[in-house]
Amino acid sequence: MKTLLFCTSYAESEATWNERWGRWLKAIVHSELQTDKILIVDDGSPVLPRWNGIPVVPAEIDGTSDSKVEIRHFQDRRGRNVNKQPFPGWYRSFSHAVLHAIKGGFDKVIHIEADAYLISNRAVTFFNSFNRGWAGLWCGRHKWPESTLQIICRDQFTSCEVFFSQPYSAHLRSPYKAIEQLIPFTFINRMLIGDRYGEIADAIPFGADYVSQVRWNQRSDYYWWMAEDGTRTPIDKTEHGVEDIVSNFCRDTSVMRHEGLDYREFMRFLDHQMIPRSYLEIGTYQGDSLGVVTCDTICVDPNFQIQRNVIKRRRRSFFFQMTSDEFFDENDPRTIIGDVDLGFLDGLHHFEALLRDFINFERCSHAGSLVLLHDCLPLNTRMASRDHQPGPETESTETRYFWTGDVWRVLPILREFRQDLEIVLLDCPPTGLVLISKLDNRSTKLMYNFESIVKRYASLELSQYQLADLWGSLPFLSSRKIVADPRLFCSHFRFRL
Repeated sequence: MKTLLFCTSYAESEATWNERWGRWLKAIVHSELQTDKILIVDDGSPVLPRWNGIPVVPAEIDGTSDSKVEIRHFQDRRGRNVNKQPFPGWYRSFSHAVLHAIKGGFDKVIHIEADAYLISNRAVTFFNSFNRGWAGLWCGRHKWPESTLQIICRDQFTSCEVFFSQPYSAHLRSPYKAIEQLIPFTFINRMLIGDRYGEIADAIPFGADYVSQVRWNQRSDYYWWMAEDGTRTPIDKTEHGVEDIVSNFCRDTSVMRHEGLDYREFMRFLDHQMIPRSYLEIGTYQGDSLGVVTCDTICVDPNFQIQRNVIKRRRRSFFFQMTSDEFFDENDPRTIIGDVDLGFLDGLHHFEALLRDFINFERCSHAGSLVLLHDCLPLNTRMASRDHQPGPETESTETRYFWTGDVWRVLPILREFRQDLEIVLLDCPPTGLVLISKLDNRSTKLMYNFESIVKRYASLELSQYQLADLWGSLPFLSSRKIVADPRLFCSHFRFRL
């Protein structure tokens, strides 16, 4: 769905713009929230930000621009309370954003105020997946829907347009009701945990899914959930400005690159931090990945080509020269090395084979297991074809013979059918890593729907545009920054420090 995300604004200084709306913009751009355009609707601020790449357009001018981030500025200020009507500036700005979405051909509008943030993956997943109706969250402090975070889908555009076309006074009732009680929501999500913590607390709970009314001028650790690039490093500790963030959001996606650590170096980091007791690898081949892991290991490959010592000081190594299907048909890894802590799936480059390997691995995993999928982030559509073919002479000699196959299809499959999983992407050359946690060895959804999933996704094509969307579909982490400062990453996955 073509999605417009917007917030309202009023700032009296450029410092306020940079600290409050700059922080909000960075958080939005580097989240996994799926948006096609970000709009800031300004209520007559006397000072406007000087952010390169972000145009400031008079709100009175009709039409839309091609910019992915834009500020629409009203000359006059309506403010928070005029003629006993609360928040007329917010009311006008909200109406303007909805009309902008309708004229721009958008299918969905997400409203997140600059003092509100989505914290958890499940909150972001809800905002990405909601596709019908007018949704809000629940504000426990005031016992009413939360107006600072909303989703309005195309089927409710007319209702929204009618609501905001009326003067604010037309909505007032006796006794007085707040605007939150008048908005015609069709759905209120009460399962997501959050509140207007900024009104009542000096810190944000670590179990929160969202927060509203945050104190924008607070110390940096107040924003513990926020990251410059997804690594969960506090945003105020980075050196990047708003312009850098926006240029990244608007970057040319026609050329893809993985500029992080080699995937084997990242696996060595995992082995050191996680200290796994057991490791299962599908697709050992020459043993490049096997050589960096030190615990008890099961290796599966139909044609081993190992020509050096990859056992080293490892106590137990089990080699099964067969296909992964044959291995799982004949063996239960738990009877060999126990529940598996860490897995690396790099077998046949066909998506149905990787999907089967993931299903089989999860059955022998536990709640703290991690599994890595290789080759799911191709650099171009040629190497993502199902059949192996070298690139043309015009392609870089570095990548011309890369082949990932169509295992990229596993990512949208897991996003659709297993939203309970936590999935992050890593920029590890040559073709990326996918790290999956929160596994459930009791889950049968993929297994029971396997045939229908394969049949449906076999026809899914990967154009260059969809390749960019694939890369942006999940949190993308910097492997170098994780290894340089692993504290928050490791604590998130409950590794030792």
